[in-house]
Amino acid sequence: MKEHAAEGCRWIYTGLSGMLVDWFRLPVHPPTLPAHSGEEVESFRPSPEWLDYLRLKFWLGLIPLGIFLIVGLVGVLIAIVAEPQIGAIVGIPMLVFAALVAMLLSAANYLVLHLRYDTTWYVMTNRSLRIRRGVWVLHETTITFENVQNIRIDQGPLERYAGVANLLVETAGGGGGVVSLENAHAAQALDFHRGLIEGIHNADELREKILARQRRSPGDALGDEAEDQHAGGAAGHVPLQGLGSEHMTLLREIRELAQRAARGA
Repeated sequence: MKEHAAEGCRWIYTGLSGMLVDWFRLPVHPPTLPAHSGEEVESFRPSPEWLDYLRLKFWLGLIPLGIFLIVGLVGVLIAIVAEPQIGAIVGIPMLVFAALVAMLLSAANYLVLHLRYDTTWYVMTNRSLRIRRGVWVLHETTITFENVQNIRIDQGPLERYAGVANLLVETAGGGGGVVSLENAHAAQALDFHRGLIEGIHNADELREKILARQRRSPGDALGDEAEDQHAGGAAGHVPLQGLGSEHMTLLREIRELAQRAARGA
């Protein structure tokens, strides 16, 4: 019986989410990220346990609403006992209206948290990370590993219970201030020097992977610079002194796009 109920819920959600994805044109596939020829591109989304964590927060958030409705019901019953006619005419319709509004808003929020899980993507190459999230407003953030300044793991009690954690990646220019997890979404929306990787079960492993790629990035940049200078030696190359790491990353991406266009021509 429980399995049939769960299957029914999944069927209803799939149909509703499909309609909303079409209406709002939500991207459900991972974003693209420029990469060298033969370079591994890793796409992943939050762990399924993160969805369980979001559901748990949702149900816990309904507790105050349930208390409010119970208090309202008690108030209506008291009003009916004191003034039966006024309590029945005014109190009962108001309570029914409040309950219906609460049910509709709760159902919408429950659907949105599922869409939030479906539209959250993380894409990594050897040099950079791209994060996409959002339902009503989509946000994409790209971070180059050689610019990473700080990587922090956050895990609250409910997240420990669900077995997931969050990774906050900060780059040079991000202000260096301490950002709470509650404000991390707003910080990322306004500041592209921060990236929040939510709801992953291997936060320690991912942090070590990013740090390892960060340590390799400066050498890769120098190697690419030397390769570019060697290839352009006959025609004369432009000196690269004074260019920062962000300029080098942009130049490499432009070169890759030009190479792809040449191959497709």
